[in-house]
Amino acid sequence: MITVETKPVRMLALQWNKPGDGSELAGVIESYRLGNQQRWGVVSLQGTQPLHPGDWIVISGSRAQVYSPGEFAQKFNVIDEGESHA
Repeated sequence: MITVETKPVRMLALQWNKPGDGSELAGVIESYRLGNQQRWGVVSLQGTQPLHPGDWIVISGSRAQVYSPGEFAQKFNVIDEGESHA
């Protein structure tokens, strides 16, 4: 038997604060109505995940996931704050 660990995987992340943030993520962020209020969310394998100001959207391949600021800080290390992947 051997001991193994997962390889580090680099992902892209964007902090969302208001409608218009993340315009480069067209098709990932969508608006929807809940009662008479317009809301924003991220389309994911689990359905549409609601977005709140300060939440982080993490993209890995074709998957997107929403994390609160606290969850993001616990799970991820920022490698390069200015790196562009356009």
